[in-house]
Order: sequence, then structure tokens, then C-alpha cells
Amino acid sequence: MSSTLVGRDLLSLSDLSASEITAILDLAAAAKAGTDLGRPLEGLTLALIFQRPSNRTRVSFEVAIHRLGGHPIALFNPEVQLGERESAADISRILDRYADGIVARLVSHRDLLTIAGAARSPVVNALTDAEHPCQVLADLLTVREACGRTSGARVTYIGDGNNVCASWIYAAAICCVRAPHPSRSRTTWTPHCATPTSCIRTSGPAWARRRSSSGVERISLACRSTTLSWHARLEARG
Repeated sequence: MSSTLVGRDLLSLSDLSASEITAILDLAAAAKAGTDLGRPLEGLTLALIFQRPSNRTRVSFEVAIHRLGGHPIALFNPEVQLGERESAADISRILDRYADGIVARLVSHRDLLTIAGAARSPVVNALTDAEHPCQVLADLLTVREACGRTSGARVTYIGDGNNVCASWIYAAAICCVRAPHPSRSRTTWTPHCATPTSCIRTSGPAWARRRSSSGVERISLACRSTTLSWHARLEARG
């Protein structure tokens, strides 16, 4: 695993470079093949916040943390009451004193950014309304297994313009996957490379941090317009 990832947040897929995504996929492929990754989380405790119900996400994170030697503590909305009993920043500071990292599955991406800003330890996005980076990393592994590569692979996305779609658009830009772009059709998207740039490095979502390159800003705008378009269609159908 690249040493550049140690101690960093993963709030958006755009937090990663192409080489870092490749390193993650290489490690994931090795683990899937049965390679012993050791116990790098030995003696560490990770807090898992689940504001939304979870099945696969909770199980996959808990099993992975256990196998790497760590101790996960799952916290659910009735216990945390994010934004009700305590603010996102207060919850983050409390957990940061006890745990060595935070994994958060939240309704609002703004709450995730607040938690990350208040915590000294790493924060991982396990789903928000804006992005689902871990899901798309798993998807990229599947694409690589099926196609032998990610760069140049064609991916067609059929569904709502949601958090997964947003992360996929970033994946297209960073890994040069030929990924979804809104077409004039009501029900399909034409596979199209989101940007000709081979690798775009950013520090986070353009609409949240305002420090992204112009290429990713264009992708963010496309993602938002896609989401609005799909919401309008769903409302029209309803």
C-alpha cells in the first residue's frame, strides 16, 4: 500500500490519484486471492457511525477491521443522534478521543466534512448523499477483473443520478474509464470518457472544497446537472 495514504481521510474518490487507486486495487486483489495482509490495525479501535441502516457496508467494514487486527465499534443513529443531541463536530471530537479512526455512513455530506474537520484521526466515507467512494472502488476492482484493466474500459451506468453515479464520474476522470455521461435518451446514458485528462489530482469534491482543478469542476457540474435531471424525471413520472 502506498505510504501516501497513511493517516489520510477518504471523503471523496477524488481524494485519490490514479496511482493510489491502482495500489488499493492491487492490495484488494491480493487479499481476495488469499494473501495474508498481516495485522496493521493491531491495537487500534475504529468507530463506525451508521446514521443510515446498513447490511453489506457494516459487515464488510467490521470483517475487514477484525482481519487486520483492529477493533470496530458500531454506533447507530438512536445512539449517536447526529445533529439532535449533539452536533456533528462534538460527536467527532468525542469519538476522536477514544478511537483511532472514524468510518461514517451519513445522510449529509456536509456532516461528513464537519466530522473530518473536527477529527485528528482519519475519516472514511462509507456513504453520503454526495458520494459512495468505497462502493466504486469495489466496482473498479470488478471492472479490472472482468476487463483486465480500468483505463479505457467501458462502463454503462443505468439508474438514478445519485451518490454512486457521482463517484463513478470521478472514477472516469481519474482512471480514464469510459463512464456514464447524460444522453438525450430518457432511460440510458451513452458511455463517454468524462475528460481526456489521464489523471486529475484534487483534494476533494469541487462543490465542497473549491480547490479542485478545472477538469474536475466540470465533472462536478455535470454530475449535479445529471442528478437534477434525474430528479426532475422521477418527479414527472410520479
